[in-house]
Amino acid sequence: MIEIFSTNINSPVEAQVVLRALQTNLTTSDISIDLEDCDRVLRLVAKKISHTDVINTVNQLGFICEVLPD
Repeated sequence: MIEIFSTNINSPVEAQVVLRALQTNLTTSDISIDLEDCDRVLRLVAKKISHTDVINTVNQLGFICEVLPD
């Protein structure tokens, strides 16, 4: 399963903080953040992904995170 989220993460330092938190809190096989994309895309690959858990984890760090529609 691949899920894509829009965020307001702006820097590599912010991205590392979010990546570490997601890796700690979620079971995923791959996580990336595209800082070059206008939506600052957060992409997760896993067998099962809880949108709520992803959004809550990112929000708790002070960032906006929303599911990008297909």
